This record gives sequence, structure tokens and C-alpha cells, in this order.
Amino acid sequence: MGESGEVKVKLFELLDHSDVRQIKMIQLLSKQQRALTVNQIAKTFAINVSTVREDIKLIAFNLQTLGPNLVIVNIDGEVSLQHSGDVSFSDGYYHYLHKSVKYQVLIYLLNHRQFKIQKLADALSVSTSTLIRRIREINQSLAEFNIRIKNTQLFGCEAQIRYFYFQLLWLGRPIQVNRFEYADDRVDKLMQNGHFDTFITETGRVMLAVYFGLVKQRLNSARESDIDYDTFNFRNTGSEPLHSAFLG
Repeated sequence: MGESGEVKVKLFELLDHSDVRQIKMIQLLSKQQRALTVNQIAKTFAINVSTVREDIKLIAFNLQTLGPNLVIVNIDGEVSLQHSGDVSFSDGYYHYLHKSVKYQVLIYLLNHRQFKIQKLADALSVSTSTLIRRIREINQSLAEFNIRIKNTQLFGCEAQIRYFYFQLLWLGRPIQVNRFEYADDRVDKLMQNGHFDTFITETGRVMLAVYFGLVKQRLNSARESDIDYDTFNFRNTGSEPLHSAFLG
């Protein structure tokens, strides 16, 4: 929680312990000017050498999706991270988050009112017991927002649910992913009608597109109508926690 009392999504809580460790290895290697030995890495993370070697293989596999700009290299037990100057580490972190079971459950609930345990477990290729355990862990993270998953549905104040999802999407994904997925010309029209386009930055526009996009997803999941972008009263969003993010 920040100094202002604002609650923040703890993204690492949505990852498995092994994924968190691998991300921290990437962070460690990115700060080094020379290679680290497998033994040095093992000592840093208080794990055995065989676990380090396995993690390195998994990191190499996961980074393949990002192309040649970010590569982990292990030569005779000396490990280094090779990256181009324009590579974004957020892409790598997002890859880990995107494939996590807890993240996928939350995204499913953004688009659906509820789920069936067995069907969702099958879709995620996990057992029902694993899914139930992950849902319990998700609820621990959601507690700070006063929302929770109960009876396969998301319960809580709608403003808090939207606030949580905005943070999850904005902090957990590279801006280009949000820009592409939530591209909507109606946001630009809204900016022009409200005379906000002269002082809101491009980043601010993407933030607004994400927010309106997730509201639309929430309305659709409840089988309600879409947002009326032409009549939406922008200034009345002040009752929600996101108000300060846009106008503060």
C-alpha cells in the first residue's frame, strides 16, 4: 500500500514460486557486466545447483517467445543474459504472468460472470484440486481490495472490482499490448467532446481506453448494455478510485 493509502496489485503473488525465482534470476543477470557461475546463482537464491540448471533451461525456453533480443546463455557453467539495447524486460515478465493459472482465472472472470470448476480446470490443463487451491490464493490477494471469488463468481463493490482490474491490466502488461487490445476510436471522440484531448498524454489515452474497455467487459459479462460513449459523463467518475489517475 502506498503512502496515500492506495492499494496496489502485487503481481508476484499471481505467479508460482518457481516463476518468481526465474524472473528474479533474469533481473539479477540483467544487472551484471560479466557472467555469473551456476554456483554463484545457487548461493544467491539458496537453492541447489541442479535447480539453477533447470531454471536456466526454463528461462531459455520462455524467452524464445520474445525472439533474439533477449537470450540467456550458459557456457560451461557461466551464465549471462544477452539483450539488445531496445529490448523491454516487461515483455518477458508479462510472458510469465500471462501463462500463470491465477492470472488466467482472473482474466476469465473479467469476461464471464462465473465459471464451472471442472470446465475451467480442463481449459487450463490443471486438476480441480489445483484450481481450487489457486482460487484460495487469489482470494488472499483480492482481500486488500475487499473483493473475492465465491461460488465461482467475483463478489464485491463494482468500483473496487474495476479498480483492481485496471491495475492488473495496466501494471501487468506492456503498454503496446493494452494499446492494441483496447484500441477504440470512441475514446478519442470522448476526449474531443470533453475537451480533454489538449492535455491528456498518449499514455493517458491508453489508460482511458483500458478503463473503458474493462468496464465494457464487465457489463458484457453481466449481460448488460455497452457503454454509451456519447453520453458518458467523464467527470462523474470521481466517485471511483481511478478518478485521480486520470484527472489528479
